[in-house]
Amino acid sequence: MKRRKFIRNSALALGAATVAGGVLRFTKSKSGNYSDYFKKLNTSLRQYKKANPFLILDLNQLDANIDTLKTLIPNHAKFRIVVKSLPSIELVEYIQKRAGTNKLMIFNQPFLTQLSLNANQDISVLFGKPMPVNSAHFYYETLIINNGFNPAKQVQWLVDTELRIKQYIELAKELNQKLLLNLELDVGLHRGGFDSIEKLRTALKL
Repeated sequence: MKRRKFIRNSALALGAATVAGGVLRFTKSKSGNYSDYFKKLNTSLRQYKKANPFLILDLNQLDANIDTLKTLIPNHAKFRIVVKSLPSIELVEYIQKRAGTNKLMIFNQPFLTQLSLNANQDISVLFGKPMPVNSAHFYYETLIINNGFNPAKQVQWLVDTELRIKQYIELAKELNQKLLLNLELDVGLHRGGFDSIEKLRTALKL
């Protein structure tokens, strides 16, 4: 219980292998019997004095999950921590340190803005979905950096169509800003991205 920590005012989702499992408040009548471990968590939730939603995170379990993940990955490889929803920078940095990786995958511009202001200088950020060019424009237009963060080297934007590539090229010219682009590939799930060698070849030429 000593290392259990309250993470308030945010919803958090991390890569499946590193999730430590949020425990939401529930009643016995709805969930049936459960172990002493979850009884302790439920007691902690009920004793929390504020009425707003919050999450209990078991850092011991999180550490164990991260350590297990590290045993499954070759020593020379580094994985990306997948950060979704409204994450806690403090928690992300905790996981980075434990996991020994500086790579993140994010899914929204507001969190990129937070990272630019508050995160460690050596992080590598990749967008997990293509962002409208207006979102990228807003990010650079409102960018404030106070820790040496360098978007030209540390931010990778995802593009899935020729049109989006052209839009980002025009944005780079307009801002006189170097942009790193990653091409999204359709690997058969048909959720977007380049789905043929011909389209990929054209995208690479662009």
